[in-house]
Amino acid sequence: EGLSECAFCPAGRIGLQAGQSMLENACSSCSPGRSSEPGGSSCFGCVAGTWAAEGSECLPCPSGRWSSTVEATNLASCQQCDPGRFNQQIGASSINACEQCALGTWNNQLGASECANCTAGWFFSSVGATAVEQCLACGTGRASRAGARSCEDCPPGRHAPDETSASCIECSAGSYSQEAL
Repeated sequence: EGLSECAFCPAGRIGLQAGQSMLENACSSCSPGRSSEPGGSSCFGCVAGTWAAEGSECLPCPSGRWSSTVEATNLASCQQCDPGRFNQQIGASSINACEQCALGTWNNQLGASECANCTAGWFFSSVGATAVEQCLACGTGRASRAGARSCEDCPPGRHAPDETSASCIECSAGSYSQEAL
């Protein structure tokens, strides 16, 4: 049975000659940093935030990375966000996509797509923390949930006996606390 249709050259390759029967003869590769639409007849430059190897489509920089380079030729063109910063955006084209870790969070790695919370009973009151050691213990009489930017004083009738309490505990029967500890 004969063929009923012809296949288009894939993205990253362009067709220059009619009547060809093999991909290699029918479709020429776009140079690195350039691509084409499927079935296209011309190559275009990859925009900032993307890259292309020879004969491939433009691929976005993954989360945790960014690139302001036009016609980037490899993944290494996508710069990694610094420790204390993160980027959840795919295809970011500016270092501004790398946001500082929020209050109560930290990140110690290059190219992070998220920041980790300080654990419950700990807090961090500045942005851009680069190490878990920057999280500070709440201290006795105070508590915090994971990712807290500050600790809460325990109210009367409750207490936090540990330096790193996740919550204030109700005083047991036969005991009390009048003031915030």
